[in-house]
Amino acid sequence: MQNIITFSPRIVKSAIQGRLHEKKDIECQDRVNMFRSGKVIAIALSDGAGSYANSALGAEEITKRIANNFCINFFKIVRRSKCDIKKRVIAEINRTLKLLYNNHSLPKKEFSCTLLFVVSDGDRFIAGHIGDGVIGRFSRNKSAVISEPENFDFSNVTSFITSSNLLKYLRIYRGSSKFYDGFVLMSDGSTDSLYDKKKNRLSKSLVQIKKWTQNHPHEMVNRALDQNMKEIIRQKTHDDCSLIMFVKIEKSHHQMRHLDKDFLMELLNAKNQLSLKNKMKILYQICNNKIQDTKVVAKKTSLSTSTVRSHINVLKSLTNNQMI
Repeated sequence: MQNIITFSPRIVKSAIQGRLHEKKDIECQDRVNMFRSGKVIAIALSDGAGSYANSALGAEEITKRIANNFCINFFKIVRRSKCDIKKRVIAEINRTLKLLYNNHSLPKKEFSCTLLFVVSDGDRFIAGHIGDGVIGRFSRNKSAVISEPENFDFSNVTSFITSSNLLKYLRIYRGSSKFYDGFVLMSDGSTDSLYDKKKNRLSKSLVQIKKWTQNHPHEMVNRALDQNMKEIIRQKTHDDCSLIMFVKIEKSHHQMRHLDKDFLMELLNAKNQLSLKNKMKILYQICNNKIQDTKVVAKKTSLSTSTVRSHINVLKSLTNNQMI
């Protein structure tokens, strides 16, 4: 049985101006952000409240600050109780709103927005949710909802980071993510196409986007996602549409041999065909033949020890030191 190589996760994202805002010449008020620290990755999404002209400022700042805070402090936070995690999120929200008030001299309500985030080290995850939108997760060809929209009695009424009693409205989830190969956050606009509210089920299209990300170059996938968001997703709603996805990349050496060459070069950070060929030869010896000694790998691949060592250092960085 061949060893599976786990590469650093990929992030794909898109935030598209809705048709109503386009007609009124109002900027997209959705924001998506991410932060990476070692093997920990955080993704965050926020939908600015349409009734406030400056809500995008709140959406931008809170996604940046939550992703940064929870990514850097993940190993400390994940050991805390859900109640303590809630308090930490609320403390960050309060610091963010205070900063925005000091910088813009506007009432805090002006920065009203939802908040969705997931942070994971590949083994464990924490997710948080205020308001509408959806948080989902993937396990190979299957998807499931982690957190559904909060819409009270009407589809366009929800809670925001500026709402009172956030302890009540903030939902926190955590657990093992060993058997998940991705997470997705969506704003209310995107859920009109990609989420079945009656069945509480994610669209199969999201699994397809995840598979694109696992098999095609990053820029190509982001372009395709933007195109689909503009031409298909936003046509089914008047709202802004946003989505951000965290995707694990796990491949055997045999699977890698059959990947799109541009994607494989990107995955292995190969600058040319020779670099790609050498990295694949080294991976075969390490992962299939279980050879760990650099000198033996060099002999088996007919490469110099320094070349093998240099490639191994690059491969370690691409796999968060999990390969060797």
